[in-house]
Amino acid sequence: MNHVMPTDVSDILQSAGQTLWDCIVIGAGPAGSLAARQLAKDGMRTLLVDRKSFPRDKVCGACVNHRALTALNAAGLQHVVRTSGGIRLSHFDLRAGGKHVRLNLPGGLAVSRHRLDAALFDAARDAGAVTLSRVGASVLPRESDAAHRDVQLTVANTSSSTKAVVRGKTVLAADGLGHPSLRKLNEFTDSISANSRIGLGGILRDDAGHPAFEHFKPGVIYMATGAQGYVGMVRVENGHLNFAAAVDRSGYRSASAPQTMLADIMQTAGYGPLPIGDLQLTGTPELTRRINRVASDRVFVVGDAAGYVEPFTGEGMAWAFAGGLSVAPVIRQSLDDSASAGLAETRWQQHWNQQIASRQRWCRRLAWLLRRPRAIDVAMKTACAFPRLTSPIIQSMNASFAG
Repeated sequence: MNHVMPTDVSDILQSAGQTLWDCIVIGAGPAGSLAARQLAKDGMRTLLVDRKSFPRDKVCGACVNHRALTALNAAGLQHVVRTSGGIRLSHFDLRAGGKHVRLNLPGGLAVSRHRLDAALFDAARDAGAVTLSRVGASVLPRESDAAHRDVQLTVANTSSSTKAVVRGKTVLAADGLGHPSLRKLNEFTDSISANSRIGLGGILRDDAGHPAFEHFKPGVIYMATGAQGYVGMVRVENGHLNFAAAVDRSGYRSASAPQTMLADIMQTAGYGPLPIGDLQLTGTPELTRRINRVASDRVFVVGDAAGYVEPFTGEGMAWAFAGGLSVAPVIRQSLDDSASAGLAETRWQQHWNQQIASRQRWCRRLAWLLRRPRAIDVAMKTACAFPRLTSPIIQSMNASFAG
């Protein structure tokens, strides 16, 4: 099936509304695109929608760690990151309070979300999913006797509001922090951590060959930590420097400019100055949050929409790939036997708790540590003196995906 772009929006939405889809996937990030690809590959009538057009940038550390790569390998998509220009990662360079430790990484690749998400979106289309970009989606409350879920689609960036309702036997919400597609449903609620940080990200271009860029080598994740948050940096496929930061909301509001805040964190940590005054930054809502459930009444939730915590060294991407790959067989189960839909929802909740939420605990512990200067100082001294003590943490975060 072809990739559908909303040019003649009325015809497109009318056509989509005439089909009873096996699954409507909302959000074409790594989790949504991978799940849509797996479902379509197995012959499920799959509609994948996203409110953005591709390629597009995204606030992200741009790191696909070893665990994420093994999940892609399990899906037969191990080539996607490499053909997108991924740069092999070998080291993690951490600085805080002038102290410095460099750790070995067991694998992983750095690639921009601009390239990666477009490649995964295409992979879902090539597998047979019908794809709609620049189309927003909202799941409607279910009628008590309906054997399907209704989703309202709205074409973005049009002079007049163009809407249609499409039907799906199941719906997969993979639309990121806060799951905006589920706001009309009372059964899904978020709890946001009181001290949650917000995300900032952008790409710093190296067109002018600034000398400071020479200190940031390809294949290394650089991380600066400070009292107001942390900043991660990595070279991506075009040689530019990808920034992803988690910063305190209070510091962000009081800073003269977010670029100044990031520069202060970097300099205090021990990195030299970079020309980031012109860095175009994009922000996120609060990062650390939990959802009360990840499945209810034929609606499944995956990726950032299913709960998030400040990630490190590619963990966020690993959660997305593991979730997208694992939720597809659960949805197939609910489609094969409509009587077992409730069982499939319970199964997905259990799987999420065991395989993904449990792994997020590592990042919660690290986030807790990074908010305490004395603890950071002790940890850095220990890591510098006994670098082998950090190996279990690195290995755990990069453990192979086992399904």
